[in-house]
Amino acid sequence: MKSKFALLLLLALCTFSSCKMYKDVSVSDIQEVKMGELNSDGIEAQIYFTIENPNWYDLKLKETKVDVFIEGDFFGTIDQFGEILIPKKSKTTQALRVKAKPEAFQKLLGSAIKLFFKSELKIEAKGYARGKALFINKRIDISVSESVDKEDIGL
Repeated sequence: MKSKFALLLLLALCTFSSCKMYKDVSVSDIQEVKMGELNSDGIEAQIYFTIENPNWYDLKLKETKVDVFIEGDFFGTIDQFGEILIPKKSKTTQALRVKAKPEAFQKLLGSAIKLFFKSELKIEAKGYARGKALFINKRIDISVSESVDKEDIGL
C-alpha cells in the first residue's frame, strides 16, 4: 500500500512539476547563409541558426517546417534530413538546408535591381520545429528576422 501511494505521489509530482522542468528553447540569430548550386530543380542554401537549449537534458529535433523569406518574398522551405541533437545547457550553431524552387528564385532575380542597391538583405524564417526530450514531444515556434550583408551570401 505504501509503495502504491509513493508511486502515485511521485507521478503527481512529476506531472505538476513538468512545467518547470522544461525551459523554452530559443532559435535566434542567422549567423551565416551559404548559397549552393543552381540547377533545374532550383537552388539550395545552408542557413546557420543559433539555437540555445537552457535545459539540463539533450533535445532531438525530428522535423522542421520553416519558410524562408528574402526581402519579404518567399524563397523556400527548410528541409531537415535526419535528427539534430541539441546538447543540454548549450548555445550552438546548427546548419539547416533550404531548397528553393526555380519560380521563387526567378522572383528574387526579378527584384535584382532593387536588391542591387542594398548592402543588406532582410532574411526571415517563420515556422516550427518538433523535437523530443525525456520521452516528451515538444513543438518549438520559430520566428527569426535578420539583416545579412549580401556579400556574405554571395550576391
